[in-house]
Amino acid sequence: MDQGYYPLRIATHEIGHILGLPDRRTGLCSDLMSGSSAPVSCQNAAPSAAERAEVDRNFAGATPQVTFGTLHVDR
Repeated sequence: MDQGYYPLRIATHEIGHILGLPDRRTGLCSDLMSGSSAPVSCQNAAPSAAERAEVDRNFAGATPQVTFGTLHVDR
């Protein structure tokens, strides 16, 4: 937030991780999981249709597709 990113976008992005979505670094404001690769001016706090579909697949009667034992570093 100190860099000027929209707090609600940060919060929903982190909830995306809880729901099994990885960082994607597309640089697109329309992709919630693009994180800090999107412009600081981005205020989109909603997942894209593809991200929503991935969450739906993750929780469609099975265990979410989460990789355990892997450390992901945000650079």
